[in-house]
Amino acid sequence: MGVQGLRWLDDSECRRKVIVVVLKFLIRSSPLISILLCFFGCDGVSGGGSTHLAPTRALAGQPTELVLELSVWGTENSTIVSRYSNVVCKYRIAGEAEFVVGKMERFRQEQKKEFYRFELPSFAINDNSEIEYYMEFSFDGVANQRGSPHSPYRIPIQFKD
Repeated sequence: MGVQGLRWLDDSECRRKVIVVVLKFLIRSSPLISILLCFFGCDGVSGGGSTHLAPTRALAGQPTELVLELSVWGTENSTIVSRYSNVVCKYRIAGEAEFVVGKMERFRQEQKKEFYRFELPSFAINDNSEIEYYMEFSFDGVANQRGSPHSPYRIPIQFKD
């Protein structure tokens, strides 16, 4: 009986069923465990991110370049191709009612990163003015932003030194 009782441990189907039961129990008992299991054990888990370093100032009468870095992370096979779309910059002079929309141009692409740029037009405004802007884009069809209409990036407009 001892040998027959242990025989099921050698059966891969039985082991699979036991593992499934144990994993279901762990997932139900702790959401953190399910997240860790998926992160370390699921094929195809990936996500995206964005980085933008705002300029410290805009010079009156000169355009100002903005750069947005978009990236993906996750499995080794994750690639950025076709993951991001509708990349735009919305800008205005502080105090104006509406934002102007400008399409950002992709100027560099790597396996896991894309770089976009947008050139804010030149403004001839007094020293106390600011440009407000934010960026919108979709990642795998889901809308995302850097900044927002209610909390935009702000750059002071200054006359040349």
